[in-house]
Amino acid sequence: MGEQATQLSRLLADLPSTDFVGYQQGEAQARVLAVLNDGALQSRAQPGQEVSLLLDRSPFYPEGGGQVSDQGEILFAEGSLKVTSCQKLPDGKILHHGRVKNGAIGPGELVMARVEGQRRQATAGNHSATHLLHWALRQVLGDHVHQAGSLVEPGFLRFDFSHFSAPTHEEIRRVEDLVNGKVIENLPVIADEMTQEEAKEKGAIALFGEKYGARVRVVTMGDYSRELCGGTHVRRTGEIGLFKIIGEESVGAGLRRIMAVTGLGSLSHIRRLEEREQVLVGLLKSQPEEIPGRVSDLQTRLKEKERELESIYRRMAQGEVDDLLRRARTLNGARVVTGAVTAASMENLRSVLDRVRDRLGSGVIVLGAVAGEKVNLVGAVSRDLVPRGLDAGRILREAARVVGGSGGGRAEMAQAGGKDPERLQEALEQAVELVRRTLGDR
Repeated sequence: MGEQATQLSRLLADLPSTDFVGYQQGEAQARVLAVLNDGALQSRAQPGQEVSLLLDRSPFYPEGGGQVSDQGEILFAEGSLKVTSCQKLPDGKILHHGRVKNGAIGPGELVMARVEGQRRQATAGNHSATHLLHWALRQVLGDHVHQAGSLVEPGFLRFDFSHFSAPTHEEIRRVEDLVNGKVIENLPVIADEMTQEEAKEKGAIALFGEKYGARVRVVTMGDYSRELCGGTHVRRTGEIGLFKIIGEESVGAGLRRIMAVTGLGSLSHIRRLEEREQVLVGLLKSQPEEIPGRVSDLQTRLKEKERELESIYRRMAQGEVDDLLRRARTLNGARVVTGAVTAASMENLRSVLDRVRDRLGSGVIVLGAVAGEKVNLVGAVSRDLVPRGLDAGRILREAARVVGGSGGGRAEMAQAGGKDPERLQEALEQAVELVRRTLGDR
């Protein structure tokens, strides 16, 4: 995007910069200075075309400083253009990207540029909230906290900051309370232009890594937050509405990220939580306040059932082990045990294998079990039979192919999986046949 912006600046070098009036108003009459299509100037934009318009003045805030651009429409005598994004070039020109809905438009024509108000207001609320969030984090976590990036959209805000550990639940609550406290106070949000030296004297916080001109815009909220910022903001903090943190995570060494919502975004978040609560109320057949207790009871009962089930599996496994050993065959002096057993997981299947191996001593074991729509296979070869060419990994790979799977392991122990339960018995027979061929048993 940087190289493209530089090329566009060169292309439009002879035209004046755009007068941005978006801080004061949401619509403005303007004149079209240029029409671009695929990076090239054209004399007229036609219906359905994706184009970029350069205006002499604009209320549209272009993407920058972590804030997404405004959207809206540009109205002209013959039709309109739907503005989907705006881009600020290095020399201050603002390009309005979008599709011509109807009519045609060219340079020199007068237009009415109109920002989508609700989107602008929601974005401004989230941007102002990031300033209060920054202040609150420094109050709760310490002055070492500094902004390390942000994303401000109509639906949510994302704020990256420097901190050495995850904030506790209590610290997150305190941050929320501080921000909402300043929202309720309905503090005035004032933006002033001044020199960088004046801004420093007033204690304004600058975003590290950002480039600022000789004169800067300082946004102040009461006596609490004072930051250098070129974005759009609410007029008073009360317009932010409810501030709610919805996520916190690590994004690198010494860097944390907070996701939050405000205003109608907070209302939508609360309603989603209410919908989930109602689902739980229906599933648990209880009142909302009873849900934690019901879940705790279910967890206790589940653990009890798991212990009972494990006991049943052990008893079943013992019977299956006895049956497997009774059906063991001998191939050229080596005992071979194969069979399908009951095991809900690979862990259970390995447990059965260990029991058979402990009682068998010298020999080859290949066991399979159906788990849902899949097949689990395990195999073992006693150490004394490995020199005779027997390899559990090779045996399991051959068996797994039959059930449409794969696997492998060491010569003495291997496991595999497949997706065709109906061919499990065929896979076990394939394993026996490979053992037979290896041992030269006829």
